[in-house]
Amino acid sequence: MYILPLQPNPNFKYRSVLDGYEFELRFAWAPVQSMWFVDVVCEELYVDVKGIALVTGFNILGGRGLYQVGFLALIDLQGSEDPNFEDFGDRWKLLYLTRDEVDARGT
Repeated sequence: MYILPLQPNPNFKYRSVLDGYEFELRFAWAPVQSMWFVDVVCEELYVDVKGIALVTGFNILGGRGLYQVGFLALIDLQGSEDPNFEDFGDRWKLLYLTRDEVDARGT
């Protein structure tokens, strides 16, 4: 299990290796909708998905045919609300469970 870094910066990106594959995650705050969005890119797996709304508990990588990787989701340390701008990175964390951890849990 990994906790990936987040920051309350309206536009930021970083690269992370998840189960041996390099992913680029690009985060953007949309003030009109008061929501965070993420783009997910992995050249090795031919993934380039744009504009995924960050919703607490939702598997960002799920339903995209990415059976080689695990579970990536935003978690709320104080409940189950969707993220705001100010507490992004403090109250909300990005959790990654590896493929082996997902398989061991049977999820």
